[in-house]
Amino acid sequence: MSKIKVAIVDDHELSRNSLVDFLKKEADIEIDLIAVNGQDIINQLYEQGQPDIILMDINMPIMNGIVASKIIHEKYPLIKIIAYTFFDQEKNIIEMNKVGVKSFVVKGSVNELLKAIQTVHQGGFYLPDEIAKAMQLFLNKSEPKEIIELSGIEKILLEAISKGWTSNQITKVINKSPRTIDEYRASLYKKFNVENKEQLIAKAVRLGNI
Repeated sequence: MSKIKVAIVDDHELSRNSLVDFLKKEADIEIDLIAVNGQDIINQLYEQGQPDIILMDINMPIMNGIVASKIIHEKYPLIKIIAYTFFDQEKNIIEMNKVGVKSFVVKGSVNELLKAIQTVHQGGFYLPDEIAKAMQLFLNKSEPKEIIELSGIEKILLEAISKGWTSNQITKVINKSPRTIDEYRASLYKKFNVENKEQLIAKAVRLGNI
């Protein structure tokens, strides 16, 4: 099985080196690129190729993680980005979410980071409880709450989609035919007024449904 190619973007040398040392011990992970800010990683992507996942810090000089993530998301849509940052930066986390980043890990939570890398590599999204709560508290202060009522099956399906489960996995859990699952999925898209799973997860997180 091929290794997961990971890039690290962090302007703090100690934090960066510590993360490199930790990930080097993982047999299924290969550190592909190391950058000190957003502009640095964009230059390296252009010159050296694309990793599977980028671990992106937010507050960095020259170009921060928000701007860099927006550019990367537009130019290299297949690269998955995990924001590796501090959970008390609610506004920055919201801004990262707006530019396409749906997975977050609190700095220092290295074991949780491994779970995030595996989940994101398999097509899912990773949102720890503390990040979700921080986002929700910030949003509750800044905009009125929209309430979307979900059935029991829709709640299970929404959680499965957020974890990146395949249609076969979802079918086994919900015990419905693939056609019925597709109908429930379409119903979710309609309720949330979205067009794809990325928009669905982002809005569900913002409204507190997951």
